[in-house]
Amino acid sequence: RLPAEVFEKLFRYQRDGVRWMWSLHRAGQGGVCADDMGLGKTVQVAAFLRGLFASDAVETVMIVMPKAVVENWRKELQQWTKRIVRVFDGSKAQ
Repeated sequence: RLPAEVFEKLFRYQRDGVRWMWSLHRAGQGGVCADDMGLGKTVQVAAFLRGLFASDAVETVMIVMPKAVVENWRKELQQWTKRIVRVFDGSKAQ
């Protein structure tokens, strides 16, 4: 269940990507999103997560990534999922 306001902001190919992620999720499988740079992989993942949250399929998600992309992903995830995003980088005791 992806909210309409999110679905309508996605390009067609991004909608296809979110549908693909959903089909993998339903099948209990994983996948690798490896589009060219600049096509919105971050947005696709964030939209997929928003759908999972809206469907009450998950409450919490952990994403592991290189430190160089953390800040961009944090901003995008917060914007698209409307959730509190916490970053744990191992440099401080939490």
